[in-house]
Amino acid sequence: MPPGLVPGGPQGLKTRRYQVTGCTRCTMPAAFPMRGVVAMTVLSGNIAALLLGGVVEEGQVQPAGIDLRVGEIHAFTGEGVLGVSERRVAETRPVETNEEGWWRLSPGVYKIVFLDEVWVPSSAVGLCFPRSSLLRSGVFLGCAVWDPGYRGRGEAMLLVANPHGFRLQRGARVAQLIYVAMGAGSGMVYRGAYQGERLSRSRSPSSS
Repeated sequence: MPPGLVPGGPQGLKTRRYQVTGCTRCTMPAAFPMRGVVAMTVLSGNIAALLLGGVVEEGQVQPAGIDLRVGEIHAFTGEGVLGVSERRVAETRPVETNEEGWWRLSPGVYKIVFLDEVWVPSSAVGLCFPRSSLLRSGVFLGCAVWDPGYRGRGEAMLLVANPHGFRLQRGARVAQLIYVAMGAGSGMVYRGAYQGERLSRSRSPSSS
């Protein structure tokens, strides 16, 4: 069923019936706010490269985005807490590499810190996905959404599901970041607790 179409429609909301392949009773709110909505536009890798802080290597640039490199890996040492009015992220300890910069990771869950500084324009949103080489090796990487205006060297979760473990080198490309241009919106930008995390400087990428 296509996104946004639900059988029966939301309770108490006037709906209009649509003919949808494979769905005999699909409805959409008659007052669905389509004004100002534009088709999703993914920025090319060449443009995405201009939105990273620091030095971008040629191999990072992809047709539809930019690859992010791993800078640090941490093991969890305590519990995390997330309530209605309380938030406490889990404590971690860094996992050291060998002399050649390699980590040998046993099966389990880790936190990674990206080597690259991410800068999200106020008119776009950043989404990151694991490289297929990770998935093909039994390793999953989970990222959150980077809201418009976010700046920082962010974190992600690394799950080593392969029972034989996984070897990863510092600076290896582990995720692909895509920037999606937004249509008309509220003009809000990110001002959360992680704004500016681990930034080595306060300038914008365009000044490099």
